[in-house]
Amino acid sequence: MKAIRLLEFGERLVFDDVPVPAIARDEVLVKIKSTAVNHIDLVKASGALRQILPIDLPWIPGHEFSGIVEQTGTDVAGYAPGDAVFGTSGLGAYAEFLAVKPRPS
Repeated sequence: MKAIRLLEFGERLVFDDVPVPAIARDEVLVKIKSTAVNHIDLVKASGALRQILPIDLPWIPGHEFSGIVEQTGTDVAGYAPGDAVFGTSGLGAYAEFLAVKPRPS
């Protein structure tokens, strides 16, 4: 899949090929349709506050997302492939797919 990643603090974001994330039993795989540019992504990418807001590099930014459920973990109830969803993940929405724990329905 394609994703936008940060390889080094303060550097430009790069458009890369990365593996589709594997989901855990309690997660769903979302095909991302939209995301947002959040100021906190810019702060984290700069590295200026990495003692307070640590991230591991390489890093895929993106907190907010909307998309379609592609796959569900075996322990997930209330969501099915094809469901439209939105939420915040904390990271990783600048990608084609995102693995997240769903909110209980």
